[in-house]
Amino acid sequence: AGSQTQLNLGKEREMSGIMGSLKTMDFYKKVPRDLTEGTLSGAILTCSCVVIACILFISSVSDYMTTVPIAEMKVDEKTSDQKIPINIDITFYHVPCDLVHLVARDVLGNSVVDVGDDLMQKRSVDAKQNPINNWRKANELVDENTLKDHVEKQYGCNIRGSIQLKKVPGTVYIGYESAKVSGNKGMSILLQETGTMNINFAHRINRLDVGTRASQNKLRRRYKDVSVNSLDGSKMRENVGSEYMFVYAYYLNFVKSKFTIGKRQEEAYQFTASKNALGTRTSPGLWLKYEFSPIVIKHSIKESSFWHFLVSLCAILGGLWTVFGIIDGIIHTSMSKIFKDSIGKLSQAV
Repeated sequence: AGSQTQLNLGKEREMSGIMGSLKTMDFYKKVPRDLTEGTLSGAILTCSCVVIACILFISSVSDYMTTVPIAEMKVDEKTSDQKIPINIDITFYHVPCDLVHLVARDVLGNSVVDVGDDLMQKRSVDAKQNPINNWRKANELVDENTLKDHVEKQYGCNIRGSIQLKKVPGTVYIGYESAKVSGNKGMSILLQETGTMNINFAHRINRLDVGTRASQNKLRRRYKDVSVNSLDGSKMRENVGSEYMFVYAYYLNFVKSKFTIGKRQEEAYQFTASKNALGTRTSPGLWLKYEFSPIVIKHSIKESSFWHFLVSLCAILGGLWTVFGIIDGIIHTSMSKIFKDSIGKLSQAV
């Protein structure tokens, strides 16, 4: 029994020695409560520290939740043989649909005249741009009786659809130059008889972009500042009673953009546009002069790492606590010294 007791005592001493050694490594040594003292300056600094810490904490969380858009540019390596679908939806206020025809040409000599009904359609609208009839083919022949009727009723026209264009400079013309008349009369004679020689192609662009609405909406949800249809809703209208007809010209520069959404990439075409209206006595209409930039812009969103946020937050709060502790120590030491010096002077005076 005695040997067992001695053995237990030896184990206790060994454990006590180990625990004592561990205690010497404590960086957070505790001061007995009886030896601590609260001060007014310490209370003021503590309140200030808490307020500033809350402000910095909210700021850090806000920065962590905020995403940063990043854009990189490089040369587009894809061949120019690729065709791009351009979506068009335009309403002409004073032009009957019989005089609205489309021609697309590029610098390589490719030409598309009167796109078929599978891609391009049109319908008549009244003075308030309300539709009069259903969509019909955009490449129908001009009928003299229909044209006269629509001119008398002051109908306009809404044309919409998609054109496949190669990635080279070109033009899209909308007017009556390519219109084909049913019967033996020429277009100039028919225009004189129907009183449409001074027709005005004042219009409103309802849509002009590349891609589907679904993909554009998806991009806007992720990239709020993205604009892929800057001309939507724009209007050009000159004096209808002018002696001149007008050529409305738009100059478009398309830039290919790639957007990272999650693990996938979406492609879109952004563009810059300038426009002008020129008076003319012949060949009025609307011109879209376009070109494609050889540059592709890659858009992505940088999100803050949670571990980076955690380290930054600990550094801010820890540093703030340390700085205010140093300030409190300086104030406390200075006040104590001043107090001791004043006591010494009082004792010497006595």
